Amino acid sequence: MVNDAVVLKNSHMKFFKSPRNFNVEAGDYFKNFVVNESGLKMYDLIKREHLLAIFLSIDCPTCEDSLHIIDSYSLKKPDVNIAVFINADDVTTQLLNDYYKGRIFISSVGKERMKDELQVFSFPRGFMLNKYGQVLRSEVCGADFAMDMLLMPLRKLSI
Repeated sequence: MVNDAVVLKNSHMKFFKSPRNFNVEAGDYFKNFVVNESGLKMYDLIKREHLLAIFLSIDCPTCEDSLHIIDSYSLKKPDVNIAVFINADDVTTQLLNDYYKGRIFISSVGKERMKDELQVFSFPRGFMLNKYGQVLRSEVCGADFAMDMLLMPLRKLSI
């Protein structure tokens, strides 16, 4: 009987995230943060009812490999709307934008901002967002198959 009372007492907590687990997960709404100095916001990047948002760190070896995977993936699937947020200086960000020539949106976001404000704690991390900014899927995106997994929720959109 005592065990039942404890279970009933704490049953209201079953829908809350653990205090130490504040990662952005499927079903959450991604924060509509300002992505550049012109005032462009995250949700402004959502086109064709989706956005594949990828967060990278310049000091992560896996993230460097991910840039190559993202590049080949954007060529293979040009209808996928991709934005990359990377903690890089302005020169590196501009070089990446020049290289991708508008196929992929690139913006510099500091690592501390990614962690503190956006709750992105591991890299490379991808989020598939719907037209409302809701996370449909989240994956570590260091391989081609992970990109395919991120796109799974979009099958009905013929992408």
